[in-house]
Amino acid sequence: THFFQSLEIAKQINDTEKIATSLSTIGDMYLSKKNYAQALDYFNQALDLHSQLNDLGGLGFTYLKIGEILSKNDENNRSLEVLNTSLNYAQELNDLDLQARALSQIGKVYSNMGDYKKGIDFLKQSLLLALRINARPILQTCYQNLAIYYDKLGDSENAFVYFNLYMRQNEAIYTKESAKKIAEAQALYDFETKEKQIELLRKENEIQNLQANTRRLVNYSLIAGLFAVIIIVIGIYNRYRIKIKANYKLEQKNTAIEQQKKEIEQHRDDIQEKSTAIAEFNSQLTDSIRYAKRIQESLLPENKELRHIFPDSFIFYKPKDIVSGDFYWFNEVDHKTVIATVDCTGHGVPGAFMTVLANSLLNQIVLESKITDPNLVITLLDQKVQQNLHQNQINSSTTDGMDIALCTIDKTNFETQFTGAKLPLYYVHKEQLTQIKGDRFSVGSSQFKDKFFTTKKIKLKKGDTLYFCSDGFQDQFGGENNKKFMKTQFREMLCSLHRFSMEEQFNRINKIYYDWKGGTPQTDDILVVGIRL
Repeated sequence: THFFQSLEIAKQINDTEKIATSLSTIGDMYLSKKNYAQALDYFNQALDLHSQLNDLGGLGFTYLKIGEILSKNDENNRSLEVLNTSLNYAQELNDLDLQARALSQIGKVYSNMGDYKKGIDFLKQSLLLALRINARPILQTCYQNLAIYYDKLGDSENAFVYFNLYMRQNEAIYTKESAKKIAEAQALYDFETKEKQIELLRKENEIQNLQANTRRLVNYSLIAGLFAVIIIVIGIYNRYRIKIKANYKLEQKNTAIEQQKKEIEQHRDDIQEKSTAIAEFNSQLTDSIRYAKRIQESLLPENKELRHIFPDSFIFYKPKDIVSGDFYWFNEVDHKTVIATVDCTGHGVPGAFMTVLANSLLNQIVLESKITDPNLVITLLDQKVQQNLHQNQINSSTTDGMDIALCTIDKTNFETQFTGAKLPLYYVHKEQLTQIKGDRFSVGSSQFKDKFFTTKKIKLKKGDTLYFCSDGFQDQFGGENNKKFMKTQFREMLCSLHRFSMEEQFNRINKIYYDWKGGTPQTDDILVVGIRL
């Protein structure tokens, strides 16, 4: 209603520029309601006026909106023509925000036409401009669409990376805007509620005072009635008049109080509506993280692949959050099997982002370069992590990285080589459980200048058992005194289980974990891998 009133006032004062602006605003309103026909009509009217005024900025914006409507009506070729016109005006004006929006919309149209690669190219151009001007809404749209289009192309790694960026952008917007809106809404509600309560108390006090005055007047009338009948009649008449006025005032005050009550209820409903919107935003954010989990799981080898190499084996894997910072990796190179468990910095979204980097680097080092020496694999992994996270730059304070236990097993003679970065290896040989500690350095982080990783060789035989694990199980709180499970109890558990089949070991570890944890929240990501040679 206000938009149409603004348009009428602009027409009355014959202000062409304001008329064009009002038409565009009404077009935007219809576009948000998905009434594309009405929206297109108002934007075309605005386009004529911007052309008369030679308003390049207005033309660029209007062409952008018309192109968006045409794409929603599946008129993709016409949409591309109009959007390119918008882009030309934006480039002529050097309007980076409008350029970023036009490029983003062009990328979306190409993707609607099935040309995802071209759509991705335009989205990346839009992304670069949005980063320059820190346009958060455009960044959010670009990250989301890039993740979707890479997933359409089957590129899970890039899809996961852009979903993480989209998710972080959402978190930043949510943290800043939602907290502000909640605080404003709560403050407004508290202030207005207190104001209404004070006003109600004041009104009640006035009513009580008015009633007290009425009683005094009645008493005076009764006393006066003792002296003369005339005075009694006059007193009764006066009392009647006063009572009528008092009732009238009381009715007015009750009406005002009822109106104020309705206003308070309306404010309460507004706050409930905002709470519902926040809950919906949280639901959308959770859905995005669950989609990221599906991408992360597609990068992990399946249990049946490990059983193909080692038929008697198990993987006990329990992320703390929807996505995990722990992961496992294994592959065969010639007659050797390389297997690793990795515990990345943190858990949840930050940890999961590191798992993608670690998985990609292990594939490069082992599968592409054919390097199987554990010492060399971890040394190269450490260097590549520092390079990718720019930790080798001067004054770098980034300490993100990972702990890893990595073994190379020669299947012809069961000779095993192990290198660990903080994580240990447990193995059972001749009914004896032995722990080999990892080196004291983590992979990544430049806080230690002279790192070195050592290889330990173990001569095993068929039937011996190897265990890899992160520190999540032993750090889990629980039990009667709500304490950590601890390393000693973890070793005792492995020692008591190694005689059973790997399937039975998995079932017993699962039961031990849940009996210990009880109702205590999970402390960290948990990963235990067992294989029998």
